[in-house]
Amino acid sequence: MERADRISNLPDSILCHILSSISTKQATITSVLSKRWRPLWLSVLALNFNSNDFKTFARFVCVINSTMKRRDITLPIHSFRLRCPTYSSFDQKDVNQFVKFVLQRGIQNFYLHLPETCMIQTKSPHNILSFRTLEVLKLKSIMMVDISHLADIDLPCLKTLHLSRVHFRCHEHVIKLLSGCPILEDLKTKCLHAPNGNERYPLEENFRRLPNLIKARICDLSILISMVSTCITQLPMFQNLTYLELNFIDQDWFLRGLWLIEVLKHSPKLQNLTIQVLLIFIIFFTKSSFIRFTFYKIKNCLLLTGM
Repeated sequence: MERADRISNLPDSILCHILSSISTKQATITSVLSKRWRPLWLSVLALNFNSNDFKTFARFVCVINSTMKRRDITLPIHSFRLRCPTYSSFDQKDVNQFVKFVLQRGIQNFYLHLPETCMIQTKSPHNILSFRTLEVLKLKSIMMVDISHLADIDLPCLKTLHLSRVHFRCHEHVIKLLSGCPILEDLKTKCLHAPNGNERYPLEENFRRLPNLIKARICDLSILISMVSTCITQLPMFQNLTYLELNFIDQDWFLRGLWLIEVLKHSPKLQNLTIQVLLIFIIFFTKSSFIRFTFYKIKNCLLLTGM
């Protein structure tokens, strides 16, 4: 007695949702199961490409282009993930084409992970910053396009912003990007390159546009310090910040200590504070009604000798 194929009898929407949890290459394999499954992978609302799933980089690019051409142009794409962690010969034209493809389809989640060798050569197309439907933006190893000519950056739906090894022309462009994310909840930065520039942005005006920030993991504190060094007492209230993770990797302890104390004063709901340091870091907290923690943690706060 044959067993009933209950999975194949599920509605297309449920099957496509299941396929969205695996890579696009794995989803294409399901097309050989039966006629029922053959067209489904082309209707999945999430595309997930990883160069490690392919024997050659040429094949990887070919599959991406083929998928784009075969999809119904009326179908939306809610999530687009492109990971190429080890090797890439992408040129600027490739990246522009991928971004243009998803831009026209109501993208909500956009992930672009390139190897470090591409960071200097590959620029993020300026239209990445015009995805008004974006809720999640994660970029790794890419050079941010010059945004000085843009009057404003408007990402009204963006809640998650992760930047790793991203090059900005100047640190004012980082501020400009943050100022265009009024409902940002999750911010993560690591190994950003953002030299000082000549443009100036009002500190208080821009940071007041992050009232929803809940979680911040900052490994580039020098960028944030530079925003407040001339006016450290004008920080706004971070009314919703509950998790703060910082990485102090140099010796400018005095300025960082002042900055941190001001942040604590302006974060009434902070529950988890993690500080990672390489050298000695000592802060004296005074008793104050506005500093309340339910969980306080310091990682690797050690006095290292012989280094």
